[in-house]
Amino acid sequence: MQKNLLSVIIPTYNRQISIVDRAVKSVQIQTYSNIEILIVDDNENNSSLSLIIKKYCQEKDIKYIKQFGNRGANVARNIGAVNSEGEYIAFLDDDDEWLPDKASKQIAMLKKGYGLVFSKGVNVYTHLHYEELPYGNNSNFIQEPKFEDLLIKNYIGTTSQIMVTRECFFSVNGFDPSFPARQDYDFCLRVSKNYKLYGIDQILFKHYQHSHYQISQNIHFALIGYLKLYIKYKPYYQINPIAYINICCKISKSYLHKNNYFLWGCWMIKASIKQPSKLKYIIDKCTEKKVL
Repeated sequence: MQKNLLSVIIPTYNRQISIVDRAVKSVQIQTYSNIEILIVDDNENNSSLSLIIKKYCQEKDIKYIKQFGNRGANVARNIGAVNSEGEYIAFLDDDDEWLPDKASKQIAMLKKGYGLVFSKGVNVYTHLHYEELPYGNNSNFIQEPKFEDLLIKNYIGTTSQIMVTRECFFSVNGFDPSFPARQDYDFCLRVSKNYKLYGIDQILFKHYQHSHYQISQNIHFALIGYLKLYIKYKPYYQINPIAYINICCKISKSYLHKNNYFLWGCWMIKASIKQPSKLKYIIDKCTEKKVL
């Protein structure tokens, strides 16, 4: 481990090099300079994209790590962390972007004893016309969320927002590779059990929404992710009525998006049994059509 070094891990899969380069450049222009960048190539073996990415890393003096085939972002991030040398570890999706002060401001808070630090961000829409809108956690921001808060709602967001100490990351065993989606949510829940979390009340990253493939928009993966969360944290949901209702509504709504009206109704009833007085809230949550 190198003291004060920040390791930035960028998993990449099926992404054009121009987009990856945008993410890399946003790290290279950080006001904090003691940084190593690791790109973990998750493309299929012998992919033409892999050849391009490997050459790009050689030219840019970036640590290049090739996975054995497409194993997913969770495994890529874990492998990147194992091969990193930094006292601090951060993640950046290959189609996202950091603002210049993100690293310096987050490290300043980690040095104060927090295990994980996150920030606000903006959604950038590019497929129809360029537009920037507040990212999910901006409107219901909690500066120091506890486990009980996160159980109710993911107040943190994506992996591109978070930075952790090396000790914190490995003490919770990194990302759970069995999660096809919502792995960032699960990771933050596990961290919050034993570490203090801090949110910087500033926009420090851009999350791009575009017409290319994004796991975050995969309804089937989202459903599996929520089901795994329900199973993994069921004892905690059972004693927290609002958290229980919310996870049931997430699962119910996922089935609605898949047009499985029977299971949509079953999970809506399951949520209603826990606290019948919140029936209107449950119906609204289980039927809203916005993106998961």
